[in-house]
Amino acid sequence: MHSYANEPSRRWKIIGLIALVCWPIHHYLSGMVSNLSQMAGIPLTVPSVLTVFYVAFWCFRHVLWRGLARIGLLDVNDLNGTWEGTLRTSHGDNFDEEYPFTLHIEQEWTRISVEAQTESSRSESTSAFLESDQSGSELTYTYRNRPKPSSEEGMAAHEGTAKLRLKEEDRLVGRYYTGEGREQYGEIEVTRVS
Repeated sequence: MHSYANEPSRRWKIIGLIALVCWPIHHYLSGMVSNLSQMAGIPLTVPSVLTVFYVAFWCFRHVLWRGLARIGLLDVNDLNGTWEGTLRTSHGDNFDEEYPFTLHIEQEWTRISVEAQTESSRSESTSAFLESDQSGSELTYTYRNRPKPSSEEGMAAHEGTAKLRLKEEDRLVGRYYTGEGREQYGEIEVTRVS
């Protein structure tokens, strides 16, 4: 997984909010640990504010953000899952021909990994940008593609970029283009299956 970019000021606001919430939690824990210490008759250590912040931030980054995103309180969509559909490519003679295409997206609040597979190659994301506006979300990512040993002659490792817009809740539609040396492009349409 690697970090992905989005509106940084919003992230800092959420981090600040988590930090603010940690002060009363720390105060409550201090009182509770003090009471337990007196009842048990042994000295107990109170976790520091930084420890409370780390635990709260870890919980938010891995779990809580998904629920908030689903109910619309975050501007980041949860794209986790396996997406299956088709790919049309300028490679070859017939752009109208559709090829099976699968995306595996693993996402946290600050990190993402996009893996794509066709019958002849496999790609992994190297960077990503997730942008949200009134019309929905758009995932733009760069990738490194490696052909499978069984792929047709002429297929070579390459880099490229894909731009996918979230349509409805479980459909991504977009385009891709490859980097120097291949200079090809195509269309992608996938639906989340898990």
